[in-house]
Amino acid sequence: MSNKGQSLVVFVILLPLFIILLALVADSGNILITKQKYENEIKETITYGLNNLENENTLNKMQTLLKANIDGNVNITLENKTINISVKTTIPSIFYHQSAEFNLNYLGYLDQNQIIIKKI
Repeated sequence: MSNKGQSLVVFVILLPLFIILLALVADSGNILITKQKYENEIKETITYGLNNLENENTLNKMQTLLKANIDGNVNITLENKTINISVKTTIPSIFYHQSAEFNLNYLGYLDQNQIIIKKI
């Protein structure tokens, strides 16, 4: 009996599985990278806002910064030198049945002239 075609059969069976696995890893990685990018944008916006509290249109500039870099529902409140940013967004997925939904809430304030940013 000849074994010439056995390697080809194994290759043909495993190649699509390997390609699907790589696509799932790439899709999950894209979701995580996008979430991390959004979190960094929120933190940078809070830092900008706390450094420019004296300016009268800081809130408008913060909203412009976030809406230019984040897709989704952005809500910013500025009260008593405390900034609260909440972002609700969905990141589309190729392989999962639903898009990934994120609710990101951050609170920033000054404590003894030091910027404190907390995830709520």
